[in-house]
Amino acid sequence: MAPVPEDVPGFARRLLNVPDQLSSTSVWRLVRDPEEMRFVQHSYTCDVLYGDRFKVQCTVRFRQETQGVMVDQWCDIIWDKPLPWTHGVVWVLGRKHAESLAESLQTHL
Repeated sequence: MAPVPEDVPGFARRLLNVPDQLSSTSVWRLVRDPEEMRFVQHSYTCDVLYGDRFKVQCTVRFRQETQGVMVDQWCDIIWDKPLPWTHGVVWVLGRKHAESLAESLQTHL
């Protein structure tokens, strides 16, 4: 269980019926190709309205280069089912929040 981030707007919390604490599930996989290796994480939460329609995918990629190893990381929201057209604002807010969170977690190696 984790608390809902403070920067989630109150109206969005009410619209999506978000509880004070969220539970989530994550699934990881390691993919190895001749040129690179990727660590992929899918995270799910069903504690929010429409939480069954999307997952957050975070990828870390390692590539061998002449001067060492290059590491890239990025996150995406993957929609398994579309939202009702009346909830388009939820998609926009979710996307902006995810982008903001990813930027704040970005580090330079």
